[in-house]
Amino acid sequence: MPSRRDFDPVDLPKLLPGILLIDVVGVDEADVGQYRYRVVGTAEVANRGHDPTGRPVVEGFFGPSRTEALRSYEAVRRGRTFLYEPLEFTTGDHRQIDEYSILLPFSEDGRNVSQILVFSERRLRKDKGWRA
Repeated sequence: MPSRRDFDPVDLPKLLPGILLIDVVGVDEADVGQYRYRVVGTAEVANRGHDPTGRPVVEGFFGPSRTEALRSYEAVRRGRTFLYEPLEFTTGDHRQIDEYSILLPFSEDGRNVSQILVFSERRLRKDKGWRA
């Protein structure tokens, strides 16, 4: 796995609005990861209607459910590999969303995932004629 210092999101300025950087801050007694938002791009803030930077993922997630969000991060952390995830869901304010995300692990020791980089692009369903 690459380390965080191997990748600088600033090198991809057009993608910055859709980027998230999530810290793995530990694991609980059941070995389930605990996650916190370190960086949240402007498109991600707009989709949530608030800026979750510095907050736990369980408080600031955007997606079908908290369980689904945590399942994705756990798959990356436990598998120590990337995840491509196309999702369809309806938000709390009744927007029908098609979301395409890639989640990439970073490791400082080469064994354990310490951060997860996420890039997402979302669109209102095609029948709505709008693209984020």
